[in-house]
Amino acid sequence: MGKLEAIRYCSGKVQLLDQRLLPYETVYLDVPDVKAAWQQIKDMVVRGAPAIGVTGALALAVHLISGGSGKQHSSVQACVDDIKATMDYLVTSRPTAVNLADSAAKLKAVAASAAAAAGATPQSVVAAVVTAAEATLEEDVAANKAIGAAGAAALLSAVAARGRANTRPGG
Repeated sequence: MGKLEAIRYCSGKVQLLDQRLLPYETVYLDVPDVKAAWQQIKDMVVRGAPAIGVTGALALAVHLISGGSGKQHSSVQACVDDIKATMDYLVTSRPTAVNLADSAAKLKAVAASAAAAAGATPQSVVAAVVTAAEATLEEDVAANKAIGAAGAAALLSAVAARGRANTRPGG
């Protein structure tokens, strides 16, 4: 069996593992646009607070890249407004999802900061936001690996301690 990933992302394309079908089936669903992401978050295709936040962030990246990487916006302000509206919409898919709201706030802040930079263009704002959105997946994967490593170390330590206890007379 290959590596099981809750979220697959490559070059502006997202796929979600349909967690409703686990453990019987492994099916990935495409996330071609923001409306699909909204529905998949609402329908609980993706589960777990961090994964929901990452899904929202990457849905924004797909939206911005597939729309023209900034060329679709007539001005920097139009770009920022689109990013804000898109993230606000995604948050409505699961209003209680804290990580989704956090991703929205962070990406809107990145957009505002990039827009305030000297010489900002819609393309430079989109580039900054897409980079930040993609980083949410990298950060989540790194956090999951760290948690897994810590858990494995604790488990191995407990097994080793139990093994030593069983080797003592009367143990």
